[in-house]
Amino acid sequence: MCKQPTQAKGFLSFKKENDTIQTPAPQVLKYNNMTKEKQKILINFKKVRSLSDKLIEMVETEKYCIDIMQQNLAAVGLLKSAHQMLLDNHLNTCFKHAMSSNNEKIQKRMTEEILKVNKLANK
Repeated sequence: MCKQPTQAKGFLSFKKENDTIQTPAPQVLKYNNMTKEKQKILINFKKVRSLSDKLIEMVETEKYCIDIMQQNLAAVGLLKSAHQMLLDNHLNTCFKHAMSSNNEKIQKRMTEEILKVNKLANK
């Protein structure tokens, strides 16, 4: 899920600024070249998009407030689930590989990124 990966011999390379991080390639589904993790994340985001349209319609047609709030909480739950899947994937690929490298600059930056995202998620 990092920046534009390139695949070579079972590894993905992610370029960030002047550093390159290589991680083991995730399992790819044969029929459309998309990882199972990415499919699940996309499904959640597409459900949120659908719920957002429904929420807008519910507000415009002045539906019952509790019904709107319940649909809103469903969208929030899907977004939190997608966030968790993204975080899990990142920790098990990019972050894990960066921590096993000998590049302290990459290790520090990756740790700072995780802390920053975690702080934002807990607001």
